[in-house]
Amino acid sequence: MTQAPLGRIHYDGRGLPRGRSSLAPLEVGAAHRDRLTHAVIGVVARRGYAATTVSDVVAAARVSRAAFYAQFSSKEECFLDACYQGLGLMARAVGEAQAQAPADPPEAVLRSTVAGFLRFCVEEEAFARCFLLEMPLAGDEALRRYLAVIDMLADNTRRWHEAVLAREDAGPMRDPGVYRMLSAGGAQEAAARLRADDAASLPALADDILQIHVTALLGRDPV
Repeated sequence: MTQAPLGRIHYDGRGLPRGRSSLAPLEVGAAHRDRLTHAVIGVVARRGYAATTVSDVVAAARVSRAAFYAQFSSKEECFLDACYQGLGLMARAVGEAQAQAPADPPEAVLRSTVAGFLRFCVEEEAFARCFLLEMPLAGDEALRRYLAVIDMLADNTRRWHEAVLAREDAGPMRDPGVYRMLSAGGAQEAAARLRADDAASLPALADDILQIHVTALLGRDPV
């Protein structure tokens, strides 16, 4: 079954039945949590994290404030939980793109990785806006998690570079900061395009990002 975009509230909008429910309490709680995590992504993507309130989230999710606080202690906790889910979806999408890449030329894996990330940002635009635009501004823990993802992307690039150098003579490994700059630069350009409401242009950015990576790390043009 295809995963519904995280920013959409993927239920019929009528809310849970009032009064007695055929759902067990644990199922009701799980349903509320699912609605709230989807709703917070949608609301933050539209309004921004700072302007979003718990009232906005519960209104979008069509649950009560009591139901919210039964699941989360704060707006921040709800947002971080939703972002954790979104990052899991992103990792899966990028991993699937990598797995489908041919072995040769060596930059094919990098091309597929970058393209998979950008395609995910289009398909899950609401979450991409939350991740790239709002997480860095949503408090110390959100910023820490955002930077951890940049570090993860940088490490993926470093390991790719290491694998290429084992096959061809293309210079030395780089300082760790170089891989972070490459990853952060791609993320910032994607963020700028989302801020300009230009998500549709993201897939075309893949070739430019690949060119920059291969030129900087291997000293040649992509094959």
